[in-house]
Amino acid sequence: MTASLSPTGRLVLTSASADTAITIASSATNLLTELGVSVGTYNPTNLLTQSAVAAGQTLTVQIGATTTTITFGAGGSQVSTLAELNGINGLGGLTGGFGSVNTSNGNVTITAQA
Repeated sequence: MTASLSPTGRLVLTSASADTAITIASSATNLLTELGVSVGTYNPTNLLTQSAVAAGQTLTVQIGATTTTITFGAGGSQVSTLAELNGINGLGGLTGGFGSVNTSNGNVTITAQA
């Protein structure tokens, strides 16, 4: 986890990965209030926590005779973010074509190789 200050002076906590929650625990509630945070566990923002997919769900892409299966989850070769969906374990790992996801709107483009 890293900590920094926002331009407005608020504490910004960033977890180690898009799959890691941040837990804040303290008895100094006045200090936490001044920093703009509260005691609790804060889940990361990813496809799993936003209920776009569930862990273990798959996306199967067939280009010609080759089928690629992308598995969603938080494991080492699984996908949990749009950036990971663009990577080698996602659409970037297709055989026989090219795939990408627009990280602004989630639109997927798949093109067969000529």
